[in-house]
Amino acid sequence: MRRALGMSLWVAMVSAGLAVFLFLPHFVSDFHSRDLAQAGAFFIAIIGLDLLTGYTGQISLGHGALMAIGGYTTAALIVHEHWRDVWTIPLAGIAAGIVGFVVGLPALRLSGLYLALATFALAVAMPSLIKKFSGLTGGSQGLQFLESSPSQVTGLSGKVTVFGHTMTQNHFLYYLTWSIGIVGLGVAWLVVRGRGGRTFRSVRDSEIAAVSSGVNLAWTKTFAFALSGVYAGVAGALYAIQNEIVNPPSFDLEPAPRRRGRRRPRLAVRPRARRPVRRVPADPLDQRLDPRRSARFHLRRGHHRRDDPAADRGRRAASAAGKTPNNLVVHSSLDRAWEGASTPPPLRLAHWPSRPALRAPARPRPA
Repeated sequence: MRRALGMSLWVAMVSAGLAVFLFLPHFVSDFHSRDLAQAGAFFIAIIGLDLLTGYTGQISLGHGALMAIGGYTTAALIVHEHWRDVWTIPLAGIAAGIVGFVVGLPALRLSGLYLALATFALAVAMPSLIKKFSGLTGGSQGLQFLESSPSQVTGLSGKVTVFGHTMTQNHFLYYLTWSIGIVGLGVAWLVVRGRGGRTFRSVRDSEIAAVSSGVNLAWTKTFAFALSGVYAGVAGALYAIQNEIVNPPSFDLEPAPRRRGRRRPRLAVRPRARRPVRRVPADPLDQRLDPRRSARFHLRRGHHRRDDPAADRGRRAASAAGKTPNNLVVHSSLDRAWEGASTPPPLRLAHWPSRPALRAPARPRPA
């Protein structure tokens, strides 16, 4: 019963998601449909990054470079080879997957922060590499689809007909991107739920335990990088098709420019007034003793050690000097410090009313 309820709930959620996917463009404007299409492209890239970092544990900061590989592959095929833009998407994914496989080779020797720095170096160097091969990539100007080959851009006339249904170009890009995203999500779910997913998780948790269990560590890492590169390449191709232009700033790591304008006045903050420090007079019991009495001692009230003659002598001497009440007994460690002095030094202790010490009744001696 519980399993049937879970299956029905899962089917209901999938049906609701498909309904949102199909009817969402009819409730938003055409401009927002294009924004949703761009969100779908980044969704595909995030799926690949989740397979690599989330399930395999390999930190990658170079996914922007892999997206650039996919985007420039699509742009080069459209501009130089005059391919249709939709048919370049699989080749862009394959090209980025090959580059991801090559990037995964250093992962066999690097891990953690060092692997992150290696992939980050690829992302930083990618704009310079793009400008280096200007004959293929267009240099700093990039490649523009509408100027070089406008006939290969789908929906340039404003309308696209798919299976007898006519829609706008932005709606077509939305359905194309999210259809690929849903298929990619299903493939990733099958990989994670199968043997490959268990292998990925074992490498993430402990590489030593994975190797001892028979996992091929080199194949697992490189395959994870290649699979993640395929997702990133497809996302980059869709991103290039949506923008209809690719250039180095599309995939670099430069921060966005700051807005220049009048600075907001800072609020004057009144400094807090310091609270007066309340000084508490020191307790006489906490005062330091004389250096001659620096030995460790213990003070106890109401009893003393009757079997220690040195403690008895010290107690009697202190009581005779009038400095120690009758019920304050100083133990032997302090008494031994008094033995060498003719007059015991005064104790800086607060006096309290003396009262007779409680003594246990003497035990009768056995006959």
